[in-house]
Amino acid sequence: MKSTTRLLTALTKSQYSRTLRYGMIALAGFILASCSQQVKPPVTDAESVSMEKPKADPVASDAPKTGETSTVPAPQWETPEEWAALMYRTLTISQLKEQDSSGSVKQTKIRRPLTVGSVLGMDAQKTDSKPEKALYPQYYQLVANGTIDDLNAALNKAEQIPAAGEQAEAYCGIAWALLDEEAFSHAKPYLVQGEKLLSQARDPETYEKLLNLYSKAFARSGDSDKAVEVAQQIANRDLREETMISIPGQIAKTGNVEQALGFVETIKNRKSQSQALQQITLILVKSNACNQACTITGQITDEETRFKALEGIALELAKADRGSQALEVVQQINFLHRRPWFLRSLAILLIETGYFEQALEIAPLIDGSRDQSTYLMEVAIALAETGESKHAQEVVQQIPMLDSRRIAVAKVASGLLKAGQVNGALKIAQQIEYDEMKVRLLYQIASALHSKSEDDQKIIVLKEAVAASRRLGEMPSFVTAIPVLSMETRQTEQGTSTQLKSAFTPEEQQLADALLQAAHQKK
Repeated sequence: MKSTTRLLTALTKSQYSRTLRYGMIALAGFILASCSQQVKPPVTDAESVSMEKPKADPVASDAPKTGETSTVPAPQWETPEEWAALMYRTLTISQLKEQDSSGSVKQTKIRRPLTVGSVLGMDAQKTDSKPEKALYPQYYQLVANGTIDDLNAALNKAEQIPAAGEQAEAYCGIAWALLDEEAFSHAKPYLVQGEKLLSQARDPETYEKLLNLYSKAFARSGDSDKAVEVAQQIANRDLREETMISIPGQIAKTGNVEQALGFVETIKNRKSQSQALQQITLILVKSNACNQACTITGQITDEETRFKALEGIALELAKADRGSQALEVVQQINFLHRRPWFLRSLAILLIETGYFEQALEIAPLIDGSRDQSTYLMEVAIALAETGESKHAQEVVQQIPMLDSRRIAVAKVASGLLKAGQVNGALKIAQQIEYDEMKVRLLYQIASALHSKSEDDQKIIVLKEAVAASRRLGEMPSFVTAIPVLSMETRQTEQGTSTQLKSAFTPEEQQLADALLQAAHQKK
């Protein structure tokens, strides 16, 4: 990098001397930080992509559009350093003008993470320990995965609590920590001791919550009779019903599935019975007892609850590298078109475990060409993200709806880029018509090529990205363009060094002038 003295001397000759001095210092940190990290493609919403092909625009990327209102000419520059400083200063002023007066920050929509719990709609029941820990974190944490000394310390603290209701909370925490370690016989005395203090809880709401927790804890310890006795003391009808439904699942965790099934028969409400059986199947699946779980689903009378139970089984089978069995379970599920999150999770798991054919066999089971297209798109993306470019493109061609197929092409290119296959991503991206997603992809690919020090190729792609932006009537992505155009990576004795270029080629200079002019017009 040229010396700071030379840069400041050059900038002093212009009308921006003092401001540019600080701008250059900030720029150096900004650019180096940008180039030191691998660029990752941002998550985009497929539904927001415009597939309309814009009108032909004969204007090249390095020529200003005809008929645009003339503005004050952009400042002159001689070196890449001066160009980068002017670009950064121009964009900073523009951003300050556009900043919201309230100072609020726009939130970017984040795709919902995929878990078995989210697919089944059971996020709140994903772990039994989460709600319990909220009441007594210090006691649970002291005992969980701790030593005998930790247990004794927790007991000493609990015994010194003056309020009986709070002491009941502490004993509940200690008992749950022991139950999670399957130390059932050790947990039982603290459950018995704490349950006697429940009536002295601080307020009715806490009392109800503790009844729920103690009931489940007794069931987890194997004492279902006591669990029912405690549950029946809950005044809130909904909470009481929820507690009763959870008891069979807690019993199943002890390994006594027959007792759990027997308890389900004592529940009078058919819907509640089905929910209890679903919880048992989920516990069995997580214990890798998928065959037994499938058998139990036959006893679930509520159809939708049975389908949710089968979803959980299919996902766990796919995760366990048993894709053929997962497909057999999926064939028992109706209304697959209503289950996008389940299908997406299943497609990813099947592709990751190598069950490509099984993933494709699911598509004909889905009603409607639109939903089939959405599912096949997920299969293609999953293949692309594992580097399977050829197979991904083959799946894209099977997508029945044209709009979905076009979106899938862009998604596959993005997936290949994510997998590190930059050239493969570029080849596919260049086939996309001029739309928003192509523009984003080209900028991302230019950044990826920059990180790989493929300088000649990155300039070609950057020019193509700028041209695509202009075809859409959009401003170029300056944040991407500045480091890609002005920085270079060199090998030194100490390793790789990223720094500003000493000079531009004529082609680079032409593109740099066009970008500075566009940025200056934006200001």
